[in-house]
Amino acid sequence: MTHSVDGKVMGVDDRVRGVERQVQDVRNDMQNVRGDVQEIGKHISSRVQGVDENLDQADRSLSC
Repeated sequence: MTHSVDGKVMGVDDRVRGVERQVQDVRNDMQNVRGDVQEIGKHISSRVQGVDENLDQADRSLSC
């Protein structure tokens, strides 16, 4: 009877380890997504800055 219980406990332990690995994989994926979002944010920011500069130049041209 104890061997049966030990086997079940070991099975549960293996499953918990599997879940821990999956959680770690999800964390890694989330960090990758966060990095991608930050890069996109930087790209958008630089594009908006470029548009702002173009508008400033157009305003100066129209003022002359």
